[in-house]
Amino acid sequence: ELTLKTAQEEAIERKKAAAVLVEKVRSLDKGTYSPEVIALLEEAVRLDPSEENRVLYKQMASYGKMVKVPEDHKTISAALKVSKKNDRVFVSKGIYHESLIMPHGVQIIGESRVDTIIECPADIGAVITVPADVSEVRVVSLTLRHSGLVNDDERSPVVAVDGGSIEGEDLLVIRASGHGIAVLNGGKASLSLCKVSDSGWDGISVTGEGSRADLSRVTCEKNLHHGVDFWDGASGSIKSSFLIANGRNGMFAIEPLAAISVQTTRSEKNREVGFYFSGANGVNIVNCHAHENFLGGILFDQGSKAVSLQGNQITKNGEAGLVFEMGVEVVSEIENKVEENLGKQIWRGAVFPTSSGEDTVSPPPPPPPLKVEESDE
Repeated sequence: ELTLKTAQEEAIERKKAAAVLVEKVRSLDKGTYSPEVIALLEEAVRLDPSEENRVLYKQMASYGKMVKVPEDHKTISAALKVSKKNDRVFVSKGIYHESLIMPHGVQIIGESRVDTIIECPADIGAVITVPADVSEVRVVSLTLRHSGLVNDDERSPVVAVDGGSIEGEDLLVIRASGHGIAVLNGGKASLSLCKVSDSGWDGISVTGEGSRADLSRVTCEKNLHHGVDFWDGASGSIKSSFLIANGRNGMFAIEPLAAISVQTTRSEKNREVGFYFSGANGVNIVNCHAHENFLGGILFDQGSKAVSLQGNQITKNGEAGLVFEMGVEVVSEIENKVEENLGKQIWRGAVFPTSSGEDTVSPPPPPPPLKVEESDE
């Protein structure tokens, strides 16, 4: 009986000691991996292996750790090699000459996009690649760029989302040999507060069935081809963004397999069309502004369907403001302002010459400028 009582007392004492350790652990919990905290928790579980303590240990053991470059590792590549899911790689200011392949669930965080720069030669490949089956990747506050020029038929993007998924925030992506950001093979990209400029091809190119990009407060400017494009079944959304002075269209979507939404976005001074949809099924454009684009404001062709436009401004574009090719199905047009465009304001039932098939990127020839009295408005 004495032995039993002593055992019970010891168990109570162990539980009390474990409770003290757990309380200390909770006070030290910063949401990141800490060897000190884990050691305390291991002792708490040894003293009191209750379900509650074991669940807490499992939770905190899964926390990611913070790895610093160059303090802990001289290169980002070296830091990524030892990083696991939920780890964060913090990169101090400087220029880093690296080409990175992202592991699953890891973040790269720069000191600021002005001060933390990652670049690699254009002929080496992408600065950042997110391969298939890699997700929960986050890249924040960095400048990403190519050095040197490649004029080959095949060129690397600065960021390649090749079947994986990425969240990018506060990025400056510049001087890409090919596309600034390429999302392909079912890849997914969510981008906010980013700028993509001076790309040799498109700013952001989304290609293939299942590929998707969602943009919020993104600027695509002065890219040699399109600002943003969706090809071969790719889809996405654009919100509160700017598509400015690109060499072709501000935004181009050809045969997306899912609906595309564009809201509160300004497309201006592009050399072709502000927003161009070809063979799209489900387009919602709300509170956007197409302004001073060389060939036209907004164009729909190739039997685009389920088109909805509300609260848009289409102003001072060359050749035509708003164009619907014959066969395009519009379900809603509400409170759109179409004015001061050089040719027709709204051109319905447009008939374009048959394409030679040599170039499916550029829009069809625009209508000739018409006299004011021939315009719809």
